Amino acid sequence: MAGAAFVLSVSEARALNAQVAQLVKWETGSNAVAERSAEKIAIEHFEIPLSALRSDLSKEIDPRIKSALIFKGEDGKEYVRWIINPEDTKWYLKVEAWMKSKNIPTTRHKYFNAYMTASRSFILEDPKTGYAFSGKVSTNATGGHWRDKDFPISDARQVRMATDHVKDVEKKIEFQRLKTLAEPAMFGIEEIDQAFGIRSLGDAAEGKKFLIPAFSVLHGETGRKLAALNGSNNPAEYWRENFNKPLAEALAEFSATYGLTYDSGHGQNYMLELDENMKPTGKVVLRDFADSYAQRQYMESLGWDNFLKEWDADNIADHHMMMAVGILHGNNPPDWIDAAEYRRYSQEFFEAYDKKFSEATGVPLETLKATSIGGNPASFSYMHKNYATKGKAWDSWRNNATCLGGSWVDATGKPCPQNIRKRLLTKPPAGLEGLLDQAPVPCVKNMQNLVH
Repeated sequence: MAGAAFVLSVSEARALNAQVAQLVKWETGSNAVAERSAEKIAIEHFEIPLSALRSDLSKEIDPRIKSALIFKGEDGKEYVRWIINPEDTKWYLKVEAWMKSKNIPTTRHKYFNAYMTASRSFILEDPKTGYAFSGKVSTNATGGHWRDKDFPISDARQVRMATDHVKDVEKKIEFQRLKTLAEPAMFGIEEIDQAFGIRSLGDAAEGKKFLIPAFSVLHGETGRKLAALNGSNNPAEYWRENFNKPLAEALAEFSATYGLTYDSGHGQNYMLELDENMKPTGKVVLRDFADSYAQRQYMESLGWDNFLKEWDADNIADHHMMMAVGILHGNNPPDWIDAAEYRRYSQEFFEAYDKKFSEATGVPLETLKATSIGGNPASFSYMHKNYATKGKAWDSWRNNATCLGGSWVDATGKPCPQNIRKRLLTKPPAGLEGLLDQAPVPCVKNMQNLVH
């Protein structure tokens, strides 16, 4: 296949499939700030009784992840393999002290094969099944500019809550650009406020798609090589069209549907999906989306009052929506992006974002365009717009909240607008005569209860 030469630079001795192995290489070797080891390590873990932990597992957690995390001991009890970040010299000691206080043996065990990422997360491979996923705990040392990173229970709980909401809606409505990585499990120690969180690797774990982090797309050498592999000798232009614009549209779909916008939307949060030949599919995959601002009025229209009660109060926005994007924030720019090019990226990003958000919500495009872009391109950091969401121009978004959440009718019981109905993946309720003639339901293989 066309991308084979690019992929095979990964050590063939790895047990990981090609997609996950390549992700490890990009995470550790195509980060302009901190290059890290891509070698396999036998990461250590504690074995903690499940009954001693606060746990939150998705009903749809992959059984391969669950069986790798939870096992039955010789005493018949269930235990959790709580990983120890090998770079950490601080937080695991709190876990160890807590275990001693509970008379839980603090023996360190080895089970998972593990690989570093650009951040505190480790990619974990179950040696029995070969299945890979991501896990994170607190650490006071990691790659890049971010060092001491605590992972409290509140953060882990919000991650789980956001995942369940997002994944529920994904079953009901079709997205053009947006895909997300689920975070299907968390475990917490209440007394010391420490958490262990799990993230799926999606189609990469299944060997179906390559996922490349945004900071690797915009890495000087890697970005140039991938652009050339796809027939372009101008990486800045190629990635403006094939990454920057799809990212804008994916984030517009995300904020329009869920009322969430990243509070730290840097290149570690976004991943571009590539096919087996390293060609962009047009899909952008979001991760760490719990680090977001929630737009209160939209959430209330969506009926997610309980969501707001559990969300960080400092990250709830009233009557405004901040959209900030910093694809090079915390990183070094490639030699093919200067300040003028970064400005162009930002301008084209918001042009695409505003257009897609308007199409999805009905908010007039002129209303969105009236908000000016803030930020300094020369800093290669965040560029942003702060949209005031009061007034009639924004009513259509709030009024159609239930429609964007996957319902065939709005809050008043009226049929949803046709542009939303044609994206719905579920059967319409009885009583909406003639609706199928106006907006045929898309036919999706292997999904039940669809009208074809």
